[in-house]
Amino acid sequence: MYGIRVGNKWEYQLRDKIVDTLSYAYVLLVYSEQLDPLFRIALIYRTIGVILFIATRQSFWLILFFDTVKEILLYRYLFEENNTYLVVMVILVILYEVVHKTMNEK
Repeated sequence: MYGIRVGNKWEYQLRDKIVDTLSYAYVLLVYSEQLDPLFRIALIYRTIGVILFIATRQSFWLILFFDTVKEILLYRYLFEENNTYLVVMVILVILYEVVHKTMNEK
């Protein structure tokens, strides 16, 4: 693969997941009054996965505790309280995580 080397894979993934989690926590703290409860659940769920990933160094946890935080924010912006397509969005995120993580493990 072409591009700039950003360090070893583990270090990059570790930093990336920690920064993601901290940025989500920041949004939660700053905008807590305005946030959808679903966002809060997604944030806590993903944080558990990141903690397990850090503790075990196994990407499996990132697949099981998939990241839908950004997607939920976008979904709520576009569809507000309409949950019609929410399940489809979550399924697509899970499929992406499975394909992306399993392909990068090889």
